[in-house]
Amino acid sequence: MKYALKLDERIEATPKASAICPCCRTEVIAKCGNRKVWHWAHKTKQTCDHWWENETQWHRDWKDKFPKEWQEIIHVAENGEKHIADVKTDKGLVIEFQRSSITREEIEARSNFYENMIWIIDTTRVKRNHNEFCNYMSDITNEQVVYSINYGSKWGSLKVPVFDDVGIDDWLIGQVPQREADYGFYNRHYLKKDYFTRSLVKSGKYQAPRIRPPQGRRDYLGRLIPSDNLYEFLKIM
Repeated sequence: MKYALKLDERIEATPKASAICPCCRTEVIAKCGNRKVWHWAHKTKQTCDHWWENETQWHRDWKDKFPKEWQEIIHVAENGEKHIADVKTDKGLVIEFQRSSITREEIEARSNFYENMIWIIDTTRVKRNHNEFCNYMSDITNEQVVYSINYGSKWGSLKVPVFDDVGIDDWLIGQVPQREADYGFYNRHYLKKDYFTRSLVKSGKYQAPRIRPPQGRRDYLGRLIPSDNLYEFLKIM
């Protein structure tokens, strides 16, 4: 974890520092090596939140796009169950960043627990998805294209939006659940990371798009390049 408590103040890990976990209030120690990002770890080597995964630089880079006071916020359900959300905005939207492989059961459990949430997953670790994106972007020939994708049993048909960080030129691919007849059910749409984060930081919430066939511009090779704000899927409040 990035933050721990010392005298009720959230602090980051520094060499030889000590503090307590904000979730279970047990002792944590600073891990400040050269191979991994500096972080806090439970002294007993057992995490109090079984949904928590080892943090990488990819996690840290995404978290740092949002205000510090939104990062690693404890979300408590009515029954007392609690988990540490990667990011929770001032409007209550939870953003979870997922890099390691998890089961469909855990994906659904976390989605149902937070309810008002979106996923951002690192697909650069899955070569098939990465190559598919590269090929798709290079093969676009029509002025108007409906982007669609089958995400299979693990990430498909969720009740919350999922965004793929494909690691190419700062693009994200979004899949949005259908809520009305004219919404695109998991239609693929592209957008720039900087627009995505700026919109979320300003509004603190997510609003699903009304999907329309995208239009873009052509580069010098004749390939269609989607616009930065392809579907105006985030409303700046």
